[in-house]
This record gives sequence, structure tokens and C-alpha cells, in this order.
Amino acid sequence: MSVINQMLKDLEDRNPAQSNKSNQATATTQKTSSIKVILITIGVLLLLNGLGLYIWSLIQENRELNTKNITLAATVTQDKVQTKTQAKTQAKAQEKNLPIALQHKEVKPQSRLIKPEQIKPRPQVKSLEHKTTATIPPVATVVVDKEELSKPNISKQINSKQATSKQNIAIKTTIQNKNLTSEAANVDVLKPKTSMSVSRRQLTSEELIEQKISKAEKAINANNLTKAEQLFEEILIIDPKQQQVRKKLAALWFGRKSFNEAINLLSQGIALAPENSELRSMQAHVYLQKGNLKQAYNSLRALADLPQQEYQLLIVNITQQLSNYDAAINAYKILLDLQPENSRWHLGLATIYDKTSEFVLAVSEYNLALAQGGLSQDSSHFAMQRIQALGVK
Repeated sequence: MSVINQMLKDLEDRNPAQSNKSNQATATTQKTSSIKVILITIGVLLLLNGLGLYIWSLIQENRELNTKNITLAATVTQDKVQTKTQAKTQAKAQEKNLPIALQHKEVKPQSRLIKPEQIKPRPQVKSLEHKTTATIPPVATVVVDKEELSKPNISKQINSKQATSKQNIAIKTTIQNKNLTSEAANVDVLKPKTSMSVSRRQLTSEELIEQKISKAEKAINANNLTKAEQLFEEILIIDPKQQQVRKKLAALWFGRKSFNEAINLLSQGIALAPENSELRSMQAHVYLQKGNLKQAYNSLRALADLPQQEYQLLIVNITQQLSNYDAAINAYKILLDLQPENSRWHLGLATIYDKTSEFVLAVSEYNLALAQGGLSQDSSHFAMQRIQALGVK
């Protein structure tokens, strides 16, 4: 037991020593880590202070540069205004025949006194923009005789009066300078500023149509028919009553044998303008190209009494092929009303009368055709043969 107790005591003696060593080690590590943290924070703070000082110095330099620029601009403008005011004051002084010495605040002694009531106020200075007037108070000039200058009291009064007069003159000149600077500023404002501005203006429908027509014509001259057709279609969308454009577009479609599209296009134009004979003639030609004589005559029949040569000749051509002799006779009569001395119309009417067994009328028209002259040799020979064959006197 004693041995065991001795061993336990030895262990107890060793354990406090080891615990002291471990505590010392941990204390030293804690001290070193805390010192490092303090040093790092101090370094960071120093860096931040340095950056702040650098930024502050840059801001100060920028402010100084701005103030220098402002002062330079102010001095330049002041110099300009001063030169303008000096020139204007000199010009006004020359016009009024005033001595220039009065412009430089000098008061010359005179032989007699001038009362303030006798001094006339200067004219009002009008600003150009706002039309406001700034009146300048009259300034009394003090003049004393030489004998009175010797008296002490009078000399003091004169000195005080001269001081006040100088002050009034200084006030007057400052007011004049302010008024002149405001006048110069207003003159600068009223000067016309030459500036060029580019603005877009929206085209009207008429201007847009004219522009597209010119482009379409250029495209036709350049043989770019698809572009021209597209432009004509756009024009008709804007204004469907553009009949000349409609005819040109129908002619382009007729040229590339798009007969149905051309007929529909012309039908729309006829619906908008039923009295337009050109649209009806074009539609009849398209129907003739398709071989549809009846539809061609139907296109022309609405204006069968139109006194127009080409229109009536087209009716004659179609009605003779359709054996519609009554319509053909009517067309020839209209042609004879237009040109009574034309032998061709008499010959054509005679042939129709001949076909319809109206022999008396036929012979009469044959004789008129021969009498009018102007027929070819074959036509004249044919007319004479028919007169002999019919045997009607």
C-alpha cells in the first residue's frame, strides 16, 4: 500500500507540472494570434486612410481646376462686356458733343455754382428685351470761386461736397456700367443665331403618288417591269381612282398575258368610273385576245352612242363578227355624223345594207362612197360591181 500511495503522489506531482506547461503554451499561442490580428487591422486602417487622402486630394485638384476655368470664363466675358461698353459710351459722348473727361469721373472747377435743380436728368436706359427703364439720379457738380477757397470753413465744406460728388459720380458710373452690360447682354441675346436643323416632313398622299409614279416610269425605262408593277399596285392601294395608273398596270399585265388579272383590274376601274371609254376599250381588246367576242361587245355596249371614232370602229369590228348588224349600222351612222365626207364609212354602211337585203340603201351608200372619192382602186371596183349587180337605180 505504501508503494501504491507513493506512486499516486508521484503522479499527482507530475500532472500539475504538465498542466502548467500546457497552459503556458496555450497562453503564448493566444498572445501571438491576438498580436497578429491587431497588426493586420492597423495595416488595413492605414491603407484605408491612405486611399481616403489620395481620393480627397484628387477631388481638391478637380475643384481647383473647375474654379480656375470658371474664373477664366468670367474674366473673358467681363473683358468683352467692358470693351463693348467703352465703345458705346465713347460713341454716345461723341454724338452728344460731350467731353470725354466727364466719362472718367473728373470734376473741373467752374466760375459759378450750379444748383442741383438746374441739372437735367439723363435719359432713361431702356433694355432691349424687357423694355424696362432704369433712371439715373442727377449728380450735382460743385464749383466754388477761388476767393472762397481761402476760408477754412468753406474749404472743409467744399472738401466734403467734393467727396460726396465723387461718391455720386462713382455710383452713377456703376449704374451706367450695369445698364450697359445688361443692354449688351440683351443685344447678344437678340442676335440671330445661325443654326441649321434637319427635320423630316411626312409626304401627302398626292406627293407620295407622284414619287411612286416617277419611280415606276424609271423602272419601265430600265426594263424592270416587276418593280413597276409593284409600284403601280401600291399607288392603286393609296388611291384607286388613279385611272392612268390602272391602264398602265393593265397594259403591263396584258403584255405578259395575264389576261384574267388585267380584266379584273379593268372591271374595278369601270365600276369606279363607268363613263371611262378607255378602260372599256382596253377590256374589249383583252376579251378579243382571249377570243370572247360577246364579252368584248358587252364591255362596249354601255357607251354605244359615244361620239368617238376609235370606240365606234371597235364596235363595228366586233358586231360584224357577231353578225349584230343593227349595232354595226348604228356605229357607222355615228361615224358619218363625225365625218360625213369619209367615203370609207359610206362603203362600210353600204356593205351592211347589202348583207341585210336593204338594196336601195346599199346602192345609195355605194354611190355616195364613189362620189366622195378617196377609195382605193379595189374598193371602187367592188362598189361599182355591186351597183351593177343589184340593178337598183
